[in-house]
Amino acid sequence: MSKTRFHLSMLGGRTHKQIRCGSGASYTKVCTTGLQDASLIIYDKLVAIWRQGPINDSFLTDIDGLLPNNLAEVIRSRLIGVPELSDPGLDADELRKRWVTITAIRARNVSRVYRDAIGYAQTAAQEAAANLHRSLEKAFATGPHKIRETVDQARQALQAVAFPNPDQEPFARLHRLINAQDQIKARRTSLPKSAFDFVCAQLINQGRAGYLQAITQLSMEMAAEVLRPVRDKLHSDLDELASKGAEFQKNLAALRERLEAKQKLAADQQHVSHASVVLHLEGPDAKQVLAGMIARNNCADLNEWASKFLELYEERLRERARTEYPWIDANNASLSDLVRIVEPQDLADEFGWLMQESVGTGHTLYELIDKYGVVRAAEYLYQRAQHTCQLGNRDIEALNVCPSEITLVRLPQPVGPKDQEIRNRLARVFQKLGNCSVAEGAREQRDVTVVRLLMGWPIVIEQSNEPLHASYKRSAKRSHSPHLLGVIPDSSHGQPSNRHLALPDGEPHVDQENSHG
Repeated sequence: MSKTRFHLSMLGGRTHKQIRCGSGASYTKVCTTGLQDASLIIYDKLVAIWRQGPINDSFLTDIDGLLPNNLAEVIRSRLIGVPELSDPGLDADELRKRWVTITAIRARNVSRVYRDAIGYAQTAAQEAAANLHRSLEKAFATGPHKIRETVDQARQALQAVAFPNPDQEPFARLHRLINAQDQIKARRTSLPKSAFDFVCAQLINQGRAGYLQAITQLSMEMAAEVLRPVRDKLHSDLDELASKGAEFQKNLAALRERLEAKQKLAADQQHVSHASVVLHLEGPDAKQVLAGMIARNNCADLNEWASKFLELYEERLRERARTEYPWIDANNASLSDLVRIVEPQDLADEFGWLMQESVGTGHTLYELIDKYGVVRAAEYLYQRAQHTCQLGNRDIEALNVCPSEITLVRLPQPVGPKDQEIRNRLARVFQKLGNCSVAEGAREQRDVTVVRLLMGWPIVIEQSNEPLHASYKRSAKRSHSPHLLGVIPDSSHGQPSNRHLALPDGEPHVDQENSHG
């Protein structure tokens, strides 16, 4: 015989299997852009703090360490620590040995003494450059907005570093004094002893002074030699520092763009239709949000709270870097470097979460629910999450319809001091209303969501169930979303299907099936 069957619109389509399910969902929505507006106010305060910070100009002092006379003096103090270059005193033989050593070093004769001497010189130059590099990094950390000015100033100072032309006179003079000593010794028998002793004493004194002048000039020559590659490296470091400044500015601008996008999204959501499945809760405005934050964090005013917020934000970025950016030295990186390296979306996430977790008394989601009424809110959400399909007296095993119902409640994590207690009360109310499974929301979730599932009915119902179609239309008029996301071809967001709404009342869509029995 011929049998007419009506397709259940809940999950639409002809490909359904015997056991399917329907669902309904509801959720809370805080109606305000206060938190997003406050986020931009705090952002502007943070930028002002950075911009108003003084430039760390200690790098100018460290550049002095690379000036010829200063660097040469450091090298000289280390060269005279080498036994072969130590002060010869009044010993003419030791003075001659020093002259031989100086001559060998200037000729770059490979020897242990030469390697030690050039090593000391290189170390002195590298240490001076490292001090300058650290000072420049500090300047970036404290004044990232002004780093271009700092780089230009440092570059000009480095370009001004110039060594005088080599002075050969100290070496020639020392050589002449040593030769004079040799000549006097050769004529020792032809001179009175007193005259010989007097001349020798004068020559050895002048020889010692000449040696000290020669070692100073040697230090100057070695400083010029080792400084050139170090200075080239410093210019490269300055280019890198300027790039860091550009990256910082880019990420900071991207952070603001994301905060503005959240503000726009919050504003747009204030104008959505008043769907029956949304529990609207009136939230605080930006002025109230900031006042609550200031009070909760025991700050005197907005400026003090912004400074404290900056410290908290730095620690959060540092913690995130430890887990998600292992190539960053999270323990020692400055906030400027963290902002430069961490992805803009992560910057925005941490910023937003910190704002949400800092709201004052009465402004958290749970406190707004408590103000609305915990039982009242739970009952509203539970009822509005009801699925649109009701099977009535057909919900019996004889008709192969044995549905089961479950409610999934996702509660956001508590952030305020009173939130945990309110959350527990809310969970208990839901569990009394039905077969509820309460789950912990993700860190970024800030709404209570309720999903009710009805599982286990067959896809086709006999034609006499025409009231189902009428109920479907009534549901659509109340802005209820009856479908799962992406299941119905013309209902990508769960909204009522235009194809089903277009069916005339009393003329449901039918399939003719021929069966015998």
